[in-house]
Amino acid sequence: MTKGKYVKTQEHIKNATHKQTQDTRDKISKVRKLRFKELGYLNSKETRKKMSKSWDYNKHFTEDTKKKISESSKGKHKYWLGKTFSEEHKKKIGTKSLGRKHTDEAKKKISDSHKGKSYIKGKYLGKKWEERYGEEKARDMKLKLSNYSKSRTMSEATRKKMSLAGKGKKHIIINKGNMGKNPMSRNNSLFIKGHKSRLGMKSTETHKRKLEEKVWGKRRGKNFETIYGEEKAKILRTLHKKLRSTQIIPVKDTSIEIKIQNFLKELGIEFFTHQYMKIKYGYLCDIFIPVQEGIAQKTIIECDGDYWHGNPEMFDYRKLSERIRCKRVLDFERTNQLEEQGFRVIRLWEHEIKPMQLEKFKEVLVWK
Repeated sequence: MTKGKYVKTQEHIKNATHKQTQDTRDKISKVRKLRFKELGYLNSKETRKKMSKSWDYNKHFTEDTKKKISESSKGKHKYWLGKTFSEEHKKKIGTKSLGRKHTDEAKKKISDSHKGKSYIKGKYLGKKWEERYGEEKARDMKLKLSNYSKSRTMSEATRKKMSLAGKGKKHIIINKGNMGKNPMSRNNSLFIKGHKSRLGMKSTETHKRKLEEKVWGKRRGKNFETIYGEEKAKILRTLHKKLRSTQIIPVKDTSIEIKIQNFLKELGIEFFTHQYMKIKYGYLCDIFIPVQEGIAQKTIIECDGDYWHGNPEMFDYRKLSERIRCKRVLDFERTNQLEEQGFRVIRLWEHEIKPMQLEKFKEVLVWK
C-alpha cells in the first residue's frame, strides 16, 4: 500500500457504518450529469433509442449468466420495494405510451407467454378476496371495480368488433373442480356449447326488478315501428308469424283436450294436435281430423274453457276483461274463416266435455 493514497479495501467497505442519504445521492447524480455534458459524454436521444432497440436480454446474456444473476440477487434487499411512482411520473409514462400499439407478432408472443399461467401463487391460491385482504379491503376493492366498470363506456367500433367476434360462439365456463390447483387459468374450465350455466339458479326479486327496468323500461307502451322503424318492424312481424306457426302453445294439453283425444283413440279415428291454420288470423288448433272413413269433411275440434273463452251462458260480456273479449271475437272470426275454406268446426265448452260420455261424443262428431 503506497503512502499518501487511501484505498478502500473490501473489509473496510463491509465494516463501514456511514451511508449516503438520498439528497447526497441526487446531488452527486446531478453533478455527474453536468460534468458529462461539459465533456460531451452524454448520448443524444437518437443514440439512446438505437441502443434500446439493439439491446436484447436473451441475446446479451446466456442461461448460465442469467442463473448466476438470479442466485446472486436472492436474499438481498431490493431498493424499489415499497416505493410508488408519483402522480407526475405516472402522467409522463401515460403520455409516452399514448398512440403506441403492439404488433401482431408481439401480441402473439404475449398471449403465448400468458397461456396456462396464473398470477396468484402461494398462500393466496384458491382463496377469495375476503380471505386474502380482509373484509374491509375486499369491499373497497369491489366498490372501486364496480364504479370503474359503470363509468367505462365502449365505443361503437369496439362493440361491433365484439359482436362479430362472438357470433356463432357460446363459451360458458364450467369448472371441473380443480379450483384448488389453478382457479384463474382457462385450462381448468370446460367450454361447452349451448350449456345453460344458470340452470336451477334462482335470482332475487330485486335483481328481477332491475332486469325488467333495463330491458322493458325503454320499450313499455311502444310498438315495433316506434322502436325499430317501419322497415325493420315488417321484417320482425313476418319472423314472429313464422315462429308462431311452429310454436306449440300450450306445451301441455289441457284435461278436456286429453279427454276428447282419448275418445278419438277409442273410436279409431286419426287426428293431429296443435296444427297451424293458414288463415287471416292464423293460430294453432286444438285437434285436426283429416278426411277418412266415417268422416267426409275436414274437421277441427276446439275445446274452449268457460272462463278463458268467455262462455256467454255463464259470464256477462260487459263484465269480461279486454283480453277475454278479444278472444271471443277472434274465435268467432276464425270459425267463419275456416268454414269459408271448407273446414267443419266443432266448438265444445268445458262444462259440456266434463260430464260427456263416448256415445254422446259420437253424436256430436256425426251430427253437430
